[in-house]
Amino acid sequence: MANVIEKIIAVLIAFIFLFPGGYKLYSFLSFKQQSVLLSGTVVKQGMGQYLGCKPFIEFYDGDGIKFEMKSEVNYYFFSCPKIGHNIKILHNKSTPSKNLTVSIMHYLIIPAIMICIGLLTIYMIFLNRKEYLTKRENIIRS
Repeated sequence: MANVIEKIIAVLIAFIFLFPGGYKLYSFLSFKQQSVLLSGTVVKQGMGQYLGCKPFIEFYDGDGIKFEMKSEVNYYFFSCPKIGHNIKILHNKSTPSKNLTVSIMHYLIIPAIMICIGLLTIYMIFLNRKEYLTKRENIIRS
């Protein structure tokens, strides 16, 4: 019975990493397919959470229309962009109120790490089960 409970807990832990990471990666890639890449300029430093900043960004689309947005990515104090820095923006023409600042760490690397942790957990549960049992039996016998 304890082995079944351990498996269930491990599967839950795997899904806690898999689903948010997969959803974040999928939503970013699908938004990127529908959007155009533009360059914006930081016009004001905004306050973020945990000693970070969420800068206000100004950019123009292909038609010359000016847009302003607050970055949804929390830049930490050591990497916070200064006023005048250029930041890449994904701009969706069909819904101009939805814009994303391009952050490889936030949208690609961290979700990929979360997916890898989830898949590794599932691998350890199901495919590596025999090795785990033989090692456990040898420890119990000695």
